[in-house]
Amino acid sequence: MTAEKTGKDKDNNSGGNGAGGNSGGGNGGGGNGNGGGNDKVDLIVLVSGSEVEIKAKLNDTLGEVAEKALKKSENVGQPLENWDMRNEDGEVLDLGRPVGSFGFAEGALLSLTLKAGIAG
Repeated sequence: MTAEKTGKDKDNNSGGNGAGGNSGGGNGGGGNGNGGGNDKVDLIVLVSGSEVEIKAKLNDTLGEVAEKALKKSENVGQPLENWDMRNEDGEVLDLGRPVGSFGFAEGALLSLTLKAGIAG
C-alpha cells in the first residue's frame, strides 16, 4: 500500500506545481491564447486608481507581477502581504501561482487593493 501511495504522489506532483514540472513545457504557451513560443503577456494592473502596464513572463509568479506594479506606481508603503490581486470578476487570485497558469489574455485587467482592515 505504501508503494501504491508513493506512485500516486509522483503522478500528482509531476505536472503542475514546482519548477521541475513547469520547466519542461508543462504549462506551455498555448493555454493563454498567446500562441506557441511567446513566453510573455502584457497585463494592466490597477493600483490605487492608476493603470500600470506590466510585461510579465509566464513563469513569473503573480506576486512578482504585483511587486512590479506596486513599485512602478510608487505604492511602496505597505508590504505585498497586505494587498489582494483580483481579476475583472473580483475574484482574489493566488499570488504564489505562475502567471501562465491563469491563462490571461493580452491586456488583461487586474487590480491590486489593500486587504480589508489595512489602512493606506
